[in-house]
Amino acid sequence: MKVGLWGLNVGMTCTTPDGVGHIARLAEELGYESLWVGEHMALPSPRVAGSPMDPTDPILDPLATLAFAAATTTKVVLATGVVLLPQRNPVALAKEAATVDVLSGGRLVLGVGVANLEPEMTAVGTPMAGRGQRSIEYVEAMRTLWADDVAFATQAQINLRVPYYASIGAMRRRVLR
Repeated sequence: MKVGLWGLNVGMTCTTPDGVGHIARLAEELGYESLWVGEHMALPSPRVAGSPMDPTDPILDPLATLAFAAATTTKVVLATGVVLLPQRNPVALAKEAATVDVLSGGRLVLGVGVANLEPEMTAVGTPMAGRGQRSIEYVEAMRTLWADDVAFATQAQINLRVPYYASIGAMRRRVLR
């Protein structure tokens, strides 16, 4: 069985450089297989039913936190559990995730979710309706960007209608060798 630690970017201890670095190194030293981070961009205030956190609870950006943890560790797997995919631009997310994967030596696991908190979706300007289909299209677009040097993404939600060179595919292949 593999055991991971969730919450590297949440709470008072894990939202400082010293805290993130210390917990990441300690987890690796203790033999944890993975470190996990979550994501919430804008929690409603006052807190509403279904909200997993209070709006005043500190939470760092998941990929920035994992990039920082990558710099302080050498073998622990770094994972998102989860990035709220419909709230993200898939081209930017593909680039950010590939960057963390490269800087960590191929240790990133990108977990995604479709989001369930309507006030948060509204706060970031993303409609709740259609988030499932949008997420499917975003995953397809990101996989294309990671696999190819020149990606053709034609999904309506993404607005890429011409060949797009993101230098993501070549970067990911470098890690996979």
